[in-house]
Amino acid sequence: MSRKEAPQPFLIACDNAQYKSFLSGETNSERLAEMKRTVLRIIEEELTESQREMTVMYYFREMTVTEIAESRGVNKSTVSRTLSRARSRIERVLRYWYKGE
Repeated sequence: MSRKEAPQPFLIACDNAQYKSFLSGETNSERLAEMKRTVLRIIEEELTESQREMTVMYYFREMTVTEIAESRGVNKSTVSRTLSRARSRIERVLRYWYKGE
Protein backbone atom coordinates (compact mmCIF):
# COMPACT_ATOMS: atom_id res chain seq x y z
CA MET A 1 0.00 0.00 0.00
CA SER A 2 1.58 3.30 -1.07
CA ARG A 3 1.19 6.51 0.83
CA LYS A 4 -0.04 9.61 -0.93
CA GLU A 5 1.98 12.76 -0.48
CA ALA A 6 0.25 15.50 1.49
CA PRO A 7 -0.61 18.45 -0.77
CA GLN A 8 1.11 21.76 -0.21
CA PRO A 9 -1.01 24.03 2.05
CA PHE A 10 -0.69 27.09 -0.20
CA LEU A 11 -1.99 25.21 -3.23
CA ILE A 12 -5.02 24.01 -1.30
CA ALA A 13 -5.95 27.46 0.01
CA CYS A 14 -5.75 29.46 -3.22
CA ASP A 15 -7.73 29.56 -6.42
CA ASN A 16 -6.35 29.75 -9.96
CA ALA A 17 -6.07 33.57 -10.01
CA GLN A 18 -4.20 33.61 -6.69
CA TYR A 19 -1.85 30.90 -7.92
CA LYS A 20 -1.11 32.79 -11.15
CA SER A 21 -0.53 35.95 -9.11
CA PHE A 22 1.85 34.04 -6.81
CA LEU A 23 3.82 32.69 -9.77
CA SER A 24 4.06 36.08 -11.45
CA GLY A 25 5.28 37.79 -8.27
CA GLU A 26 2.39 40.24 -8.29
CA THR A 27 1.71 41.66 -4.82
CA ASN A 28 -1.66 42.11 -3.18
CA SER A 29 -1.28 45.89 -3.27
CA GLU A 30 -0.71 45.80 -7.04
CA ARG A 31 -3.75 43.57 -7.47
CA LEU A 32 -5.87 45.83 -5.27
CA ALA A 33 -4.80 48.94 -7.19
CA GLU A 34 -5.71 47.22 -10.46
CA MET A 35 -9.14 46.26 -9.10
CA LYS A 36 -9.80 49.83 -7.93
CA ARG A 37 -8.91 51.20 -11.37
CA THR A 38 -11.19 48.61 -12.96
CA VAL A 39 -14.13 49.48 -10.70
CA LEU A 40 -13.69 53.20 -11.43
CA ARG A 41 -13.63 52.46 -15.15
CA ILE A 42 -16.82 50.41 -14.82
CA ILE A 43 -18.51 53.25 -12.92
CA GLU A 44 -17.54 55.70 -15.66
CA GLU A 45 -18.29 53.52 -18.68
CA GLU A 46 -20.88 50.90 -17.77
CA LEU A 47 -23.38 52.52 -15.40
CA THR A 48 -26.29 54.70 -16.42
CA GLU A 49 -26.02 58.40 -15.59
CA SER A 50 -28.37 58.03 -12.63
CA GLN A 51 -26.53 54.97 -11.30
CA ARG A 52 -23.18 56.72 -11.70
CA GLU A 53 -24.32 59.90 -9.92
CA MET A 54 -25.89 58.05 -7.00
CA THR A 55 -22.90 55.70 -6.67
CA VAL A 56 -20.51 58.66 -6.50
CA MET A 57 -22.72 60.43 -3.96
CA TYR A 58 -23.03 57.34 -1.76
CA TYR A 59 -19.52 55.84 -1.91
CA PHE A 60 -17.25 58.81 -2.62
CA ARG A 61 -19.09 61.77 -1.08
CA GLU A 62 -20.38 59.53 1.73
CA MET A 63 -23.93 60.86 1.54
CA THR A 64 -26.75 58.85 3.10
CA VAL A 65 -29.62 57.41 1.10
CA THR A 66 -31.90 60.05 2.64
CA GLU A 67 -29.54 62.89 1.66
CA ILE A 68 -29.28 61.59 -1.91
CA ALA A 69 -33.07 61.25 -2.16
CA GLU A 70 -33.59 64.81 -0.93
CA SER A 71 -30.97 66.27 -3.27
CA ARG A 72 -32.41 64.43 -6.29
CA GLY A 73 -36.06 64.88 -5.36
CA VAL A 74 -36.86 61.15 -5.38
CA ASN A 75 -37.98 58.56 -2.82
CA LYS A 76 -35.42 56.75 -0.67
CA SER A 77 -36.57 53.47 -2.20
CA THR A 78 -35.61 54.78 -5.65
CA VAL A 79 -32.10 55.57 -4.42
CA SER A 80 -31.77 52.14 -2.75
CA ARG A 81 -33.00 50.35 -5.85
CA THR A 82 -30.66 52.35 -8.13
CA LEU A 83 -27.66 51.65 -5.89
CA SER A 84 -28.55 47.96 -5.76
CA ARG A 85 -28.76 47.78 -9.56
CA ALA A 86 -25.46 49.65 -9.88
CA ARG A 87 -23.73 47.19 -7.52
CA SER A 88 -25.17 44.26 -9.45
CA ARG A 89 -23.97 45.70 -12.73
CA ILE A 90 -20.48 46.36 -11.35
CA GLU A 91 -20.31 42.79 -10.05
CA ARG A 92 -21.54 41.36 -13.36
CA VAL A 93 -18.94 43.31 -15.35
CA LEU A 94 -16.15 42.33 -12.93
CA ARG A 95 -17.10 38.68 -13.25
CA TYR A 96 -17.01 38.99 -17.05
CA TRP A 97 -13.67 40.80 -17.13
CA TYR A 98 -11.98 38.48 -14.64
CA LYS A 99 -13.61 35.17 -15.54
CA GLY A 100 -10.48 33.84 -17.24
CA GLU A 101 -8.29 34.18 -14.18
